[in-house]
Amino acid sequence: SDHLTFSLKPGTFPSGMTISSDGLVTWNGPGQFVPSGDIHFTVEVTDGTTSVEKMYTIAYTAVNNPIQFSESDGIIQSFTETTGLNYQVIALDPDSTLSYSIVSAPTGVTIDSTTGLIEWSPGQDVASGDKSIQIEISDQNGDHSITPTLRFHYIAVNNPIQFSEPDGIIQSFNETTGLNYQVNASDPEGHTLQYSIVSPPTGVTIDSTGLITWNPAQDVASGEKSIQISISDGVNVITPTLRFHYTAINDAPTFGDGNTNTFDTLRVGEQWNHTFEIADTDSSVFRQPTYNISPALEGMSINNQGRLTWTPNETGTYSITITVNDGTHSISKEVSLTVSDSNADRSDIPPVIEDHSDTNSSAGHTDHSLTPLIAIGTVAGVAGLLVGAMGIYKGFRTGTQVFPEAIELGQLGNGDGTDPVFDAWMNE
Repeated sequence: SDHLTFSLKPGTFPSGMTISSDGLVTWNGPGQFVPSGDIHFTVEVTDGTTSVEKMYTIAYTAVNNPIQFSESDGIIQSFTETTGLNYQVIALDPDSTLSYSIVSAPTGVTIDSTTGLIEWSPGQDVASGDKSIQIEISDQNGDHSITPTLRFHYIAVNNPIQFSEPDGIIQSFNETTGLNYQVNASDPEGHTLQYSIVSPPTGVTIDSTGLITWNPAQDVASGEKSIQISISDGVNVITPTLRFHYTAINDAPTFGDGNTNTFDTLRVGEQWNHTFEIADTDSSVFRQPTYNISPALEGMSINNQGRLTWTPNETGTYSITITVNDGTHSISKEVSLTVSDSNADRSDIPPVIEDHSDTNSSAGHTDHSLTPLIAIGTVAGVAGLLVGAMGIYKGFRTGTQVFPEAIELGQLGNGDGTDPVFDAWMNE
């Protein structure tokens, strides 16, 4: 018999299929996933002279093997805000091509659907700590998928507080407007910033939002004012100094409560003093107030504390104007001064005697209805003398008092409407 030779007709058999010289067909499958079904191939046979061929069909049943992936326990990798995350997922499928997707992950995490490369650049507001990323790995035909959770450790970098310290004067304000200035600072990681005052002028405050407020007292002088503040994110702290310009306003002085406009206790020949008080809260910042009298009566003066001094020499009522000037404002006060005789209603002052010797009387009378021998006026500090037709007597005093074997004095009234008058009679 002739020798036969067997072969597979090119283009008719699947990859990997072989046939021996004696006609044994061998095939180990497609090497990757191929759905189950009929597999066709053609065998050619020749004896060297003639050849024949025949197509064969075999029933193929596919077997989809599981995805090969080893899920790690614990932390796979640590990374920082600077380096970011770059992690290659390693998985195999002997039968098929794999695809990758994110199931749950922090914002910004991505995975390459074909290669399985995970990438993440966390925002500055992401805190340090363990971060979990759950992924899904699927084979091409969808028969197999796994959803492993991968764990990483993230180390945040605490970036400096973002604040641009202004040069020079930031803002000008005055006593009326006060200071309201919003500090503009931010934290790259989104941490809440804490504000406080380091070295302020008295009364300056700053709230939790960084708003600086200040209503200076009236004794604060104009000029540049520096306010040092502290800004903290819990780790980083900065202490910038902010500069402002303040303009004080000179408020008008006012006459103090309790001052009156009428004074009627002045006496001829007696020094009178009174202090005209004023309220001038910003006198320490601006010029000390000065006082002026108009008209300035003879002997009248007033000092820079508002103390008026005067020794009047005549009775009467006098009108003057007190003017106070603080360099910007002037205020005035009309004042009425009433001066009385120094002896009015004062029986305790030694008298000066007026001679009424033309009035006659004789010794030994005790009847007080007799014509007075002496009319007595009084001036302080002058020793008493009694002068009359009966001679001169010494040693008496004013008031109702009997002197030894001399004269009896009796106060009868005001002879001229102002001064007390005393009449004297001879005792028995």
